[in-house]
Amino acid sequence: MNVLLACPLWGYFGGREQYLADTVEELSLRGHECTVICSEHTGRPIRSGAAARVKVYRLAALNRFASGGKGDSSNALESVLERVRPDAMFVHDIKNGALLRRMMRSGGVVSMAHFPWLFCLRDNRTEYLSRRACTRRLGIGCLARGCFLGKPDGTSRWPLRYNSLPALRDLGTVYAGIGTHVVASRYMRDVFLAHGFREDRVRVVGLYTGLPPLSPQSGAHDGVPVFLYLGRVDRYKGLDFLIRALVRCTVPLRLEVLGEGPLLGKCSALARSFGLGDRVVFHGWVPRDRTGEHLASARAVVVPSVCPEAFGMAGLESQAAGKPVIAFDSGGISDWLVDEETGYLVRAGDVDALARRMDMLAVHPEPARRMGLAGRARAEKYFTRERHFGSIENILSEAEAARGRGEHDHRGGLIRADGPDAGTERYGSPSGKDAAVHPGAA
Repeated sequence: MNVLLACPLWGYFGGREQYLADTVEELSLRGHECTVICSEHTGRPIRSGAAARVKVYRLAALNRFASGGKGDSSNALESVLERVRPDAMFVHDIKNGALLRRMMRSGGVVSMAHFPWLFCLRDNRTEYLSRRACTRRLGIGCLARGCFLGKPDGTSRWPLRYNSLPALRDLGTVYAGIGTHVVASRYMRDVFLAHGFREDRVRVVGLYTGLPPLSPQSGAHDGVPVFLYLGRVDRYKGLDFLIRALVRCTVPLRLEVLGEGPLLGKCSALARSFGLGDRVVFHGWVPRDRTGEHLASARAVVVPSVCPEAFGMAGLESQAAGKPVIAFDSGGISDWLVDEETGYLVRAGDVDALARRMDMLAVHPEPARRMGLAGRARAEKYFTRERHFGSIENILSEAEAARGRGEHDHRGGLIRADGPDAGTERYGSPSGKDAAVHPGAA
């Protein structure tokens, strides 16, 4: 099978980009040929394996909102499709509806959503001021709450970014014509269904983790229980909630923070203001191959995300290492964390409950050990690389077969498209800018 992967970024950057590299590796090992078309290179190239050798085409307009179907960008995409002749296309978070429609006319398109951005003007489905999870459908109410304004994306000199509701809704109409949408959690599936997507088109395929050697179970440093925070430090990942919970703990604890981000300075200042300077250690960014050293000294890992996580990979990786996880019950986290079996789920934002759970594992190491082993067993059973990519391979093969049966129409939507507008042309004029295609490895 000849598979074309379409994505915003190629190279190392974040979890999505790591997933894309893994996809190329796994599909290549299974005997399939892969090609990549991306909007930008990350500047951190992949230097080994099949992902380092794959042919990569760059089409800058791929990740820009556009609805017109003509111009240089469309011609450039036509050129790529003519060269590659894919049997199936695996699309990841593409924003250009016009180019996506052109892919759909060829058939065999499968989409994977790594975030709920398609249904939120601000991308993360969280109320800006309260940071509570938003459960509303995308619509006019989003404008009334100021979600049409956002932080700049780095491509503009203006201090704020305008988020267009019509553009996002039009793009959602295009996506509704795709036959299969892959999501990593039940939470993501429910968001799709709440916005009118058909249940038989949304496939939950849990993510995967490696299975490192089990970490030691003592979880203490100089006799003081150690808790770990892993990941980006921003206002939606909840490190400030965790620091406030640490103040409420009744037994001495040590918190180690592995990660960096825009809220790191404020969280450091917050810890000092509470007199926690000697109890919170900020390590900054730590390479993936050194994370295990810190996990070995941890009693448990805390995932205090207040935004709905599409899945929550850092927590699953901690479970695979044999560590219990305490997490806010946010988004897809409950797909891999079983409350009181592999760790504890806490109502999002409840710092008192978070502190109580941390106290419990600090005082009682044996339940922590049992939960860690149960989490490892769950990772071994349900969240392996083999299991995940076996499912992805089957889904792409189904898309190839549907393409061979001609299950797509001349408008770009599938025959079974959702809603009266799905598959219809109702988009504006093309910009015709930045449409060059640049082949070559990232």
